[in-house]
Formats: sequence, structure tokens, C-alpha cells
Amino acid sequence: MVVVVAVHDVDGGTPSSFDADRVVMVVAMLVLVLMLVEVVVLVVLAVLLMVLVVLVVAAEKCVEVTLMLVLVFVLVEIMMVMMLAFLCCRCSSCCNAGVNGSEVFV
Repeated sequence: MVVVVAVHDVDGGTPSSFDADRVVMVVAMLVLVLMLVEVVVLVVLAVLLMVLVVLVVAAEKCVEVTLMLVLVFVLVEIMMVMMLAFLCCRCSSCCNAGVNGSEVFV
């Protein structure tokens, strides 16, 4: 998957003067949106798995595949949380806000 992030400077500044923190925050927001989508897919897979287990008419292979998909999505979700934490630590305005205590981001 390729994500293209375009940063537009409305002040008419030069392209070399773009704010790196803004790019980091845009990427962090994209990761957050992807995490929310993944949570929805994970819930759908979990419901599907429960339906397959309750009905018992499904083939054993189908239950195994659904369970593996749930496990893969959980592992990807953990990696995305770690990536989001890393991106937020790379943002100097977030880290500086925690250092000087003027703002707290929760």
C-alpha cells in the first residue's frame, strides 16, 4: 500500500520550509484511521467466528481460516499501535508539550 501525503503551504513559503511535525501528525492520523477500520473488520471477523462455532455446520477448515484471520488482525493492530506511539514521539511539538507541562495530549 502506498500513501501519498501532500503538504500545501498556504502562507506562500518555499517548499523547503514545510513543517515536518505537520507531516508526522498527518501520517499519525492516517494510521489512527487505519486502526479504526481494522477494529471494525476485527469485530466482524470475531462475530463471524462465533457464528461459525455456534452453527457447527461449518467445515473445520473455515473456522481455522477465520481464527487465523482474527489472529493476524490482532498482530497487525498491535504493530499499528506501536507505530502510532513511535510517530507521536517523533513529533517534537507533542514531546515538548509533555516536557514543559503547558499542554497534555491524551
